[in-house]
Amino acid sequence: HGGGWLWGDSKNQVAHRCLEMADSMNVAVVSVEYSLFCQVNRHCIVNDNSNAFDPVNDVSIAIDWIESKGVEELKAHSSLLASGESSGAHLLMLAMLNRRDGEKQSSTEQCAKSAWKCLNLVYGVYDISGTPSIRTDGDSSSPLCGNDLLWMYELYHSKVQCTKQVTNNESCNQKMSTMDRQHPSLSPLYANLSHMPPALVTVGTADPLQDDSLFFASKYSAYGNHVELAIYEGGEHGIG
Repeated sequence: HGGGWLWGDSKNQVAHRCLEMADSMNVAVVSVEYSLFCQVNRHCIVNDNSNAFDPVNDVSIAIDWIESKGVEELKAHSSLLASGESSGAHLLMLAMLNRRDGEKQSSTEQCAKSAWKCLNLVYGVYDISGTPSIRTDGDSSSPLCGNDLLWMYELYHSKVQCTKQVTNNESCNQKMSTMDRQHPSLSPLYANLSHMPPALVTVGTADPLQDDSLFFASKYSAYGNHVELAIYEGGEHGIG
């Protein structure tokens, strides 16, 4: 599910679509929860540093469970598809990259043997430094504008930095070292995208995240992966 790493949940946000897919396609559907760093509005200050924030790891744990136990326990097909929208697409890509890099076998062998047949990436975030379509949007777009996204990126970046400091037994009140927002662990657009499953990338032309999808699909293809790009004229963030 999406929600800018701030809000959203599987039950209220995507459960109805999961049920529809399960019924219409006769498949098992797993909806993944992940940690959210605070329930705030745009004018709040995020200061809850009591818990570690690692939603990428949460998604990775779910992927591992599906591969190791889920297929058998759910009596599901062995061919798997993963889907994420907005911030959910961001976390899914980072988790899939970690999965690829964590394999002991070579990336080529892993790709050939992967049970994941497709990634469905819908109006995703792939660059938390802000692509041109976000930075030029300002407050123009609805229901989500470029300035909203930049604000969310700032919160996400700050919380990830704080979590790393806590892990290193440092206080979040200490001055943070600057963590490059274009680091592959934060922005999948700058990662090595080789040996990944085929992907469907979807975005609307009225979505400030349009450039994220256009740039990401181009790079995904350049790394030798099969990718299809679906662009919906006039589509706002949340299309579909």
